Amino acid sequence: MKFTKKILSVLCVGVLILSGIGASSDALWKNYRPYGGFDGSWKRFYGRDRIKTSEYTANSLNPHKNATDVHPLPAGQSVPTVIVNQNSFQDGLSAQNICSAFNARLLLVRPDYANIGFMKGYYHSKTVYILGSEKEIFASTEKYIKRFMPGTNVVRIGHASAYERNLATLKMGGFKNLAVADGRNFPDALTASALCNNKKLGLMLVDGSRNYNIPAGSHVSYTIGGESSVAQNGGVRLSGQNRYETGKAVMREMAGYDNLLFVDGRKFPDSISAINLIKPRNAGLLLIADGRDNSDMKEFLIKLPAKADAGWDIEKSGYALIIGGMNSLADNTVIQMLYPR
Repeated sequence: MKFTKKILSVLCVGVLILSGIGASSDALWKNYRPYGGFDGSWKRFYGRDRIKTSEYTANSLNPHKNATDVHPLPAGQSVPTVIVNQNSFQDGLSAQNICSAFNARLLLVRPDYANIGFMKGYYHSKTVYILGSEKEIFASTEKYIKRFMPGTNVVRIGHASAYERNLATLKMGGFKNLAVADGRNFPDALTASALCNNKKLGLMLVDGSRNYNIPAGSHVSYTIGGESSVAQNGGVRLSGQNRYETGKAVMREMAGYDNLLFVDGRKFPDSISAINLIKPRNAGLLLIADGRDNSDMKEFLIKLPAKADAGWDIEKSGYALIIGGMNSLADNTVIQMLYPR
C-alpha cells in the first residue's frame, strides 16, 4: 500500500514538482527547499481535515522508498496506536504521555470509526489504546477493532472525565516527574508536550482555577502558564504575557532539539497532530499565527543543527516542520518568519 500525492513545492526560485493524483488538500506533506537566510528546509504536514493531518504525520514515520511512497513497517516491527476523538483536545494532549512512554502513533478519529488499515497494515500495532469514554469513542468502534484485529491488545482508557483519563495515562506511562498545564485551554499544554519529551516528564492536565492534588509519589517539576492559567504553584513556573511568550519561555528551558514544530496558536485541530513528531523528530514546539509578527522565532531557528536526512525525506535534523494547512498558517506567514526582510 502506498500513497501517491502532491508532494514537493519549491518556492520562488525553485521548480514546482507534482507527483501522482489527488487534490492539494490531500497531500501527505509539502516540502519547501531553502532560499535566502534560513539554511534548513521546511515541510508542511496537512490533510483535508484534522483526521487526515493526524494520519499523515503518523504515516510520515514509516519507511520511505522515495519522496512519494510510504510503506508499512517491515515484518517483525510494530508500534502501538492511540486513538482519540477528533474533537477532544484534552484527550489529544493526554495522548502525549502514551506516545512518549510507548512510542505510539496518534490517530484522531470519529466516534464511530477508526482506520484499521493503518493500525493493522501500516503500524502492525499489537496494542491499541482507546483514549476516551464510550461517549467519545463508541463501543461499536472498539468491537470493530477487536473483530478485525484479532489478538490485538485493545486498552480503553475510559474514565468519566478527561482529567481522570489524563491521570490514568500518567500511571500507565510510569511518570513520576510532571509538568502541570491548564486543561481548559490547549496552547500552554501543547507547548509543554515538547518539554515533557525533552525532560522525560509526564504531562498533567488540571483545571487551573482550582487547587489540585498530584498522584502519590510524584513531583511537579514545572508549571506551564501564568497564575491566570494555573493558580497553584508547583516546581518552576514558565510563563509569559501571552501564549506565544509562554511558548518561548518553555522552549528556552529545553536542553537542545534537532527540529522545530510550528503550529497555529489560535485553534487546536491540526496542532494536536504535532504530538506524532515530537519524540521521533526530537523537536521543540512553538506557537505562531497569521497576522502576528513571528520574526521572534529566529531566536530558536538559529539554534537548529545543520540540516540532515536519514533516508528519503526523513527529517533527522535542521527542519522547520509546519503542522496544518493554509487555513491554519498561510505560506506567507511561514516565509516571513523564516526569511524576514
